[in-house]
Amino acid sequence: MIPSIVCPSLAGAFLALAAPVLAASPQSTHPRPQPYALTNVRLSDAEDAPAKTILLREGRIEAIVDASESVPPGMRIIDGQGRIAFPAFIDAYTAAGCETPEPEVTRDKPVSTTGNVLVDMRQANRKGIQPSFRAVDVLALDGKVSEGLRKMGFGAVLSSPRGQLLAGRSALATTRDAATRDVVVDPDVFHHAAFRASGGGYPSTLMGYLAQLRQFFRDAQRHGVMKARFEARKPGARPVYDADLDEGLAILAGERRLVCEAQTSRAIERWIRFADEFGLTIAISGGRDAWKVADTLAERDIPVFMTLDWGDEAKDPDAEEEKKGEKGAEEGEESSGETGETGETGETGETGETGETGETGETGETGETGETGETGETGETEETEETEETGETGETGETGETGETGETGEKKAEQESSTEPSDEAADEELSWEYEEPLGVRREKRREWLEKRDSAIRLHEAGVRVLFCSGTDKPADLLKNVRTLVENGFPKAAAVAALTSGPAEVLGVDRHFGWLKPGHSASIALWTKHPLDEGAKVTCVVVDGFPYEFEVKEDDDAGGKPADGVDLTGSWVIAADDDEADEPPVATLEMDEDGKLTGTLSFTSSMDETRRTEDVTGHVSGHDVSMKVEMTMGEFTVTISFEGKFEDDEFSGERTVEFPGGERSAKFTATRSPDRSFEGVR
Repeated sequence: MIPSIVCPSLAGAFLALAAPVLAASPQSTHPRPQPYALTNVRLSDAEDAPAKTILLREGRIEAIVDASESVPPGMRIIDGQGRIAFPAFIDAYTAAGCETPEPEVTRDKPVSTTGNVLVDMRQANRKGIQPSFRAVDVLALDGKVSEGLRKMGFGAVLSSPRGQLLAGRSALATTRDAATRDVVVDPDVFHHAAFRASGGGYPSTLMGYLAQLRQFFRDAQRHGVMKARFEARKPGARPVYDADLDEGLAILAGERRLVCEAQTSRAIERWIRFADEFGLTIAISGGRDAWKVADTLAERDIPVFMTLDWGDEAKDPDAEEEKKGEKGAEEGEESSGETGETGETGETGETGETGETGETGETGETGETGETGETGETGETEETEETEETGETGETGETGETGETGETGEKKAEQESSTEPSDEAADEELSWEYEEPLGVRREKRREWLEKRDSAIRLHEAGVRVLFCSGTDKPADLLKNVRTLVENGFPKAAAVAALTSGPAEVLGVDRHFGWLKPGHSASIALWTKHPLDEGAKVTCVVVDGFPYEFEVKEDDDAGGKPADGVDLTGSWVIAADDDEADEPPVATLEMDEDGKLTGTLSFTSSMDETRRTEDVTGHVSGHDVSMKVEMTMGEFTVTISFEGKFEDDEFSGERTVEFPGGERSAKFTATRSPDRSFEGVR
């Protein structure tokens, strides 16, 4: 869609005359958003939803009018082609754009090792404590990060520090491709906390973390008293300059909400008790088991920034057993059918045609032909005219085999009389794979379902729920939200948890989260409802600046694979940075809806051993998306593949995410039906 422009003829003539001058003018370093008209868009996914035109000027929505009305002069036109317009999403809690530093532990002057030792303690042991850190000071939403967010329909993110007792302050920024100063909406939104602290030494336990937090807030209270006394010119020491203590005072005064990381219900209850002790205003981030304290969260109006971290799905053991039973029944029917068919084949023995017919006698179903006795084995048991006729064709009458095999009766007899299993067969019989008891698997499935449905239970209890990516990718967040909708979370409420809900909690609902005149021109155009499988963003407007994306026809066909696309099989993967002797091999199965399951075998860079990990993914049109999550020691490593399937191979970009960073490389996967490598789990 190339924007066109509506302008009076005189203005057009002026522009034509001024073109040489405009071409020679320098490029503006601070471009202003142009007036745009998004025509032929719908505001809902209802089939009878009327077409509308959204008029944008100076980065805001000027008006929303019927599509039949003419576009004002001077506006650039973007044809929405009947797409559905939604407010651009807001990710209210993400690590994107903010690398949290490790706090400086010692703030005091070093103790003299030559002086007398006094019984005292450090005044400022600040392990895990840095509330004065500001995400805006390190904000780095580079081109790749912001583009990935825009492609998923996100127009703003709260870039948040994390992983420390008091990690610092988050910053709200848009996903526009511009300098930091141009994208920051609010440089100081929330404070962020966790029962964690990096580095060695005290504290390193939950008891120590709580004690450290209590000590800091007591110090902050004392700092406030000393400042008040100093301002009143009362006796006492001058208060120290300590930016962290000043921020501690701001938290105690309720100037900013404290967002507390907590996945378990016990951790949430600890934060609530701690907040009561110091009179803090809090929210919860994570919230995996928050449903267990839903009534308390609703009563206290504590919002939950849900990261939808459910872990790997525990398979339903009852469904697996049912499938095994159905498969066994089908195989039994097929076996029975084959036996019956073979018996009919045995009738051809009357013609004395081939030894294959004679072999059929082994099934004992050739009684009609009189070829074999009760054993139906060889002509030695009961020779018939048919056997003699068969012998005339050049086969050995003793065996009734054909000249096609050239096997003798003696060889056949040796093979059939041998009852001792080979070494290979013995190894196969001894090989086994441990399977957890059915009760254990059922319990794991139940626990996983509780985690998945936590958001549903919270919504039912009236808790304010916001959907956030945390440390995941925005695509993973949308996938999980769609899963929630499929399992009962109201679709309208899910959209609100990504738009108006975050805007209200962040305090920017006068500017974001709605499609209303006067609100920010932060809009996404979708091929279908954004929470329907296969929905794609065709255009997103951020701060009044449009970004359009190419969507192929097969990508807009309901999220299913295009005709002729089937990734079932074995694939050898070659990446630009892969130096292993044996390349990674993916063994995949794809169902009719495009769901991918299987394994990835590769050589570990840590110990050079061959590993095999589970693969999950999806194929939509020609787009292929796969992911592998694995644990290596204390760390979690994620390998993602995003590519296109063409000419019976797929290629794209492979990303390895690990603690402290990520590495990307181009890859190409080619089909290899005869090649496989064994790995160790």
